[in-house]
Amino acid sequence: MSSQLAAMKPAPTRSPGAPPSADAPFALCRCAGCDREMKILPAWAGKMVRCPYCKQPTQAYRNCRVYERRPCAVEVACQPAAARTADEARWEATVCDISRGGVRLRLGRRFEKGAALAVELPGPAGEDPTVVFVRVARLTRAADGAWLLGCAFISELSEEEVRNILAAASAGA
Repeated sequence: MSSQLAAMKPAPTRSPGAPPSADAPFALCRCAGCDREMKILPAWAGKMVRCPYCKQPTQAYRNCRVYERRPCAVEVACQPAAARTADEARWEATVCDISRGGVRLRLGRRFEKGAALAVELPGPAGEDPTVVFVRVARLTRAADGAWLLGCAFISELSEEEVRNILAAASAGA
């Protein structure tokens, strides 16, 4: 293993919030250790690389996203989609990032991959929250014991809906 780590190259980085160049020969990858996004060469997919942020070895994979992720910190509530009432089995969560196609939630409870959840997202200023349905696609345990759930929306959001949620995050900050 030590010879394998010694041969690892640090992954190239980009400035926070800067989208990757359309002509850049890089793929996006998320570190399993610190959960930060980094660029990798497509040839590195499936290999061990060293994260440039936390310096830990991580498995590189290609991140084939259709929509850009937008970081935010929005407090929401979620529950299993099969819950019968609005208050039944409800958990507080934080939206870490969002796109038209999905959302990454941070919460204290584990949900299995494939689980359907109802997530209460903030509505436009002065309006009631909107309930959207998601399916858990990926889950990771954070160092502090919380769970990070990568979820896909059952019905994609419009660009306006994403802007409203990001505006709610800015207003709450």
